[in-house]
Amino acid sequence: MDLSIIIPCHNLERYITPLIISLNAQKFSYQVEIWFVFDSCTDATKEVVKRKLTKEKYDVYFIDCDVHSCGEARNRALDLAKGEYIWFI
Repeated sequence: MDLSIIIPCHNLERYITPLIISLNAQKFSYQVEIWFVFDSCTDATKEVVKRKLTKEKYDVYFIDCDVHSCGEARNRALDLAKGEYIWFI
């Protein structure tokens, strides 16, 4: 795996669509995995991501947690990420 993109999410239903559109538009020439970490989400963020993200382009993983901390949510995915390079969004 070349690149791991880690995206912590907490109730981003109203804001996540532009990010998904941008990810779908990217043209990577290397292997990419995306980790979405849903931290205490009470809205439909996860459903929006699942519906709109083009999963054929990436290896996509979802983590549900209840840590109430962006840093801890990122670290959960970082422990599992396999990429040589890491991007946090």
